[in-house]
Amino acid sequence: MSKLKALFLLLLLLCFLVRTDQGFKMSENTQSDKKDVRGENLYPNVSQIILLGKGLRKMFKSKQTFGYKDGKRLPGFEHKALEKAAEEQQLKEHMKIADDLYSKAVKVLSNSRSKKKRQDACRHLVQAADMGSDKAVVRIAYASLFGDCFPQNLEFAKELFLSLMEEGAPCAQTGFGFMYGAGIGFNQSQARAILYYTSAGLGGDLVAKMILGYRYWKGILMPQNCEAALSQYRSIAKEVSKHLSSIHHCSVELIRIMDMPENQSLKDRIIDLDVYHYYAFIAERGDVQTQVSLGTLHLSGDRGFERDSHKAFYYLHKALKAGSSEAAALLGKMYLEGTEPTPQDNDSAFRCFKWAADRGNPVGLTGLGVMYLFGKGVPVNHTKAFELIKKAAEQKWTDGVFHLGLMYLYGYGVQIDLKAAFQYFTFASKKGHHLARNYLAQMYAKGIGVHRSCSTAVQLFMDVCLQGSWSEMFLQAYAAFRNGDIDSALAQYLFLAEMGYEVAQSNAAYLLELNVSRIFKDAEVYQLAFVQWQRAASHGYAPARVKIGDYHYYGYGMDVDHEAAAVHYHLAAVEGSAQALFNLGYMYEQGIGHKKDIYMALKMYNMAIIASPDAYLPVFLAICKLSITQLFLDYYTSMISEVLEVVEPQWDLYLIVMLTVLLVQLIANRIR
Repeated sequence: MSKLKALFLLLLLLCFLVRTDQGFKMSENTQSDKKDVRGENLYPNVSQIILLGKGLRKMFKSKQTFGYKDGKRLPGFEHKALEKAAEEQQLKEHMKIADDLYSKAVKVLSNSRSKKKRQDACRHLVQAADMGSDKAVVRIAYASLFGDCFPQNLEFAKELFLSLMEEGAPCAQTGFGFMYGAGIGFNQSQARAILYYTSAGLGGDLVAKMILGYRYWKGILMPQNCEAALSQYRSIAKEVSKHLSSIHHCSVELIRIMDMPENQSLKDRIIDLDVYHYYAFIAERGDVQTQVSLGTLHLSGDRGFERDSHKAFYYLHKALKAGSSEAAALLGKMYLEGTEPTPQDNDSAFRCFKWAADRGNPVGLTGLGVMYLFGKGVPVNHTKAFELIKKAAEQKWTDGVFHLGLMYLYGYGVQIDLKAAFQYFTFASKKGHHLARNYLAQMYAKGIGVHRSCSTAVQLFMDVCLQGSWSEMFLQAYAAFRNGDIDSALAQYLFLAEMGYEVAQSNAAYLLELNVSRIFKDAEVYQLAFVQWQRAASHGYAPARVKIGDYHYYGYGMDVDHEAAAVHYHLAAVEGSAQALFNLGYMYEQGIGHKKDIYMALKMYNMAIIASPDAYLPVFLAICKLSITQLFLDYYTSMISEVLEVVEPQWDLYLIVMLTVLLVQLIANRIR
């Protein structure tokens, strides 16, 4: 055995002994010694394993091993080509195992809500990092920053990011830039944040490009430049759109914390585990619609469901046996795109789509049309594709409408008609179809079939980019919030806020206002929250504009400025905020920030009721108070008027009498 092989196996054995001896889980003593988020590494063994993995990566990449110097064999260490090839093959197999471990871990972390499965996935991440996987180390660094999978440890995250940056990892530069930009683990420095973001963007990191695009678009500490933002977003949308399904469209679930009443369960947004068990029971009893619904949710991972293709196949197959055309169409989608239980099979996809299409199902019609359109398992037939897709579009099926626009855009089976393509893309985009928005954005960006509009193109591309894999962090952040881990939730929402998610900006501001975070000082929270409310307000979110008005009105983190508060309340009122209208009514009533005007106050109160029926009770009470006050004012005013009418003709006589009485009283007092 060569010395290179011996060294390689020795390092692997050392890594295994470290992992076995210290273990992945913390012992009770380690847990008792756990420090806060600004303290030492919470997992010292993980740190050692990663450093060993880093050494392996450097050895493999630079060949700085025994018998090599600068990638060349030293004299006296020549080996046969066959032995060298065997060593390289062994290295490839080793790295393949590491990549498989990483992919398996990421899949579980992205799709599963099971605590046990996620813990196992964390172990796989550490094993992959131990074996030299760069991507695993990146994932561990971000997990340490966000408190996802590992306890939140900012110092450990910084160490890993620094280590990765030495190896030229752009995503590590993005993480470092975020820490500087948000003031997490460092004193806030926007200049350094932009420097790291720019470097990472040039290195091809999509998240960094998202952040730069958003800053160019909104002019956040950078010159506002629509064309620069368009360039960034267009390149990201191109990559994101590759992973969006063109047959069955799903959107990312964004949960706004401040809109949810206290102790409310996630009935309307995320299915509770008990509710899920109930639906599963109903499905097992043979309810076809429930079977289809569960299969669809497991396929898409919507509403907090665990994305599980095996469960999706199970429920859809049961529904298909019961004669569900929708289940057949969705199974066709699974066979066409390929999943674990349904490897890619055009013949099976065709049969499923055909069976559903023969029964008029729009998903089946669209899927079958797509197969004819692109020749997937069948000869290309644009005429047949157009016929099928048009039938689906006539049922207002969004994917059918999108593909119809695609056919008019490129002239597949029909004469090119840019106006018709634009109309179909517009209809589909309004229904939330992100691939339609991508094509519509390209038309606006290039001026194809429509007048060129950089701002419209940017907004559409941005909507597509927000559907990237990073959006899955929303559920992780919300789960951390529900579990009481505010620091973890806050860090993740701030990261998403940097990318331009308005909901994340609002959630981050809300959590900052709770003032329970340990990663920010008390004196910082209102200034940081104000920045997030400003960014959310720039998206047209009226409650954020109201919050800005509140900050000026009450002087949160700034001087009281009633005039500025009134300006922001007016802006929010234009956007239809009942709260802003109510606040303006009160300010007019009291003469705060405005000249006192009772009639304007009444007008604002009445407009608040029109804007939101929920404002009826507070407005009713305010109007009652205002009416009673006005009644007394009118009564006293009328009494004074009557007295003046009597006194005014002989006012001098009354004045003499009053002065005489006062003089007599004064003399009497002096005599006493």
